[in-house]
Amino acid sequence: SGLKDAFGNELGQEAAAMLRAGDYCPSFTMADSVGLLESYLPAFLPASAVNAEAIPVQMAALSSEELIRFFKGMDWGREKPQALDMPFPNKTWRPQIRRNQKTRLGLDLREALGAKPSGVVFVQAQDPEGRWHKALVNVTRVALTAKTSPDSTLVWATFLKTGAPVKGARIEIRDEKNLILARGETDSSGLFLAPGWKRLGYGDWKRYQRPKLWVFARFSEEFSALSPAWRGGLDSWRFNVSYDDNPRPFTPGGMVFTERGIYRPGESVLVKGLLRELVHGDWEATGIRTVRATIRDPRGAEVFRSTLPVS
Repeated sequence: SGLKDAFGNELGQEAAAMLRAGDYCPSFTMADSVGLLESYLPAFLPASAVNAEAIPVQMAALSSEELIRFFKGMDWGREKPQALDMPFPNKTWRPQIRRNQKTRLGLDLREALGAKPSGVVFVQAQDPEGRWHKALVNVTRVALTAKTSPDSTLVWATFLKTGAPVKGARIEIRDEKNLILARGETDSSGLFLAPGWKRLGYGDWKRYQRPKLWVFARFSEEFSALSPAWRGGLDSWRFNVSYDDNPRPFTPGGMVFTERGIYRPGESVLVKGLLRELVHGDWEATGIRTVRATIRDPRGAEVFRSTLPVS
């Protein structure tokens, strides 16, 4: 009693009311997209749940011969499960969770790997709202870093636990048709240098795109996979360095200049041009044999046009 509202009305007597809150709505989420788990630790994919008592799950390991084809057909949408053309066992995961508390979980991928300590696992799980969460996870202790360009391809293999280079890792570079384009082994620095796109058989590619390569590595019982098309994280612009994200197969450059800047009417103008081609990061003499030269006056009218030989 004695409680007043904003208008000065006083509650004349004590009053009591009971409010009963319902449970939190069931929910589930997990690490989606492409990821990596260290194989020297238990292969648990991070997930979390609230009041989700039964979660439909499908998972299976993908071999090197299945991975590229499977990834090309991936549908990352959550409205429906990934269509599978291979046997994926269905199971219902019943995690141990506390009521109305968000619980961090680990989806065990070892069931898909079986006796193998390393591999690539596809897993999809349905949350209580009917949405499908999907992940492609490489379980390995060998990390791969790849830099590709028209002139060369560099692969670096290191141990995830220590960062030390992996010597003797067997490397394969494949295209989207799963054809092996190059193979070799990493040296004592964990490096493997392979030809670039042009010498791997790509004469040309669509503008603003890059040839889609895959890098596979095997070391002892470990298997690692990487596609340079998997982007994200640290980009080149963050380091304030010049880069070309979509280089062309042929990169010419040149300049044109005269022997002086001002001429009297009727004087001859001597024009010289330099033409170079970017090869392995350096400018070299080009293979171009002729160029089309055009000169316009200050009003934009064309006063000279000719095809000239390149010395």
